[in-house]
Amino acid sequence: MKKLLIIILTLCWLTACDDNDGPDDDPSGELVFQSLEAENDTMSPGELNTVTAVASGYALNYLWSSSAGDIMSTDMEGVVLYAPSPCHIGSNEITCKVTDGNDNSLTKSVCIVVE
Repeated sequence: MKKLLIIILTLCWLTACDDNDGPDDDPSGELVFQSLEAENDTMSPGELNTVTAVASGYALNYLWSSSAGDIMSTDMEGVVLYAPSPCHIGSNEITCKVTDGNDNSLTKSVCIVVE
């Protein structure tokens, strides 16, 4: 019984350590930018808003910008916090450019209204 358990655990460990499991590891994988969404589409100055980019492909890099306000990084890939500028009431645009390891890139934008 003990030998069987050791064999099962070894197989699980070897399977978990396979580096070629996901699309992010395949250089021939296509870059796909599925969505860019803000947690709230309306907010007030002084609030924070989570903006999430969902993309897949090989060795992704995210470049964020905003028409007004600040973009703050988080520990999660593809997720940032947006802090609007108190001087820019109205529609503010958040843009995310996703580039893969093959220098392909796609860009999406989302508008957040600051009231």
